[in-house]
Amino acid sequence: MKLFQRLKGKIEIASFIDVNLNAGDIDIAHRVGKPTGNKNRPIIVWLVHLKMKSARLQNRAELTGRPIVLVEDLTYENVKLLNQVRGFNYVERSWSMDGVVYDKNPQGKIVRVNTHDSD
Repeated sequence: MKLFQRLKGKIEIASFIDVNLNAGDIDIAHRVGKPTGNKNRPIIVWLVHLKMKSARLQNRAELTGRPIVLVEDLTYENVKLLNQVRGFNYVERSWSMDGVVYDKNPQGKIVRVNTHDSD
């Protein structure tokens, strides 16, 4: 119940990204990781429709400076790939959408990154 009450506050934050969200849109929600001190653990939210997830992720940049961060739950390999791409000097920005990693170079070209470097 405490989790749902906290989620209600997060749903209100969803209004900042110009996308309506209500409790009926949420299929499953749970915390991840182990409790550590007074730090709040991340919450994974599974939405009823993929289209809702995509709409929220497309507008997540509008949350800059707000007390919420929207990120995809990526596979371990894609997390490694995204972190690797973020370390490149020639990448201005990198992100993921629907499980695919993208980067934007200083010339403004957006590139789909679809290879994993074998360590």
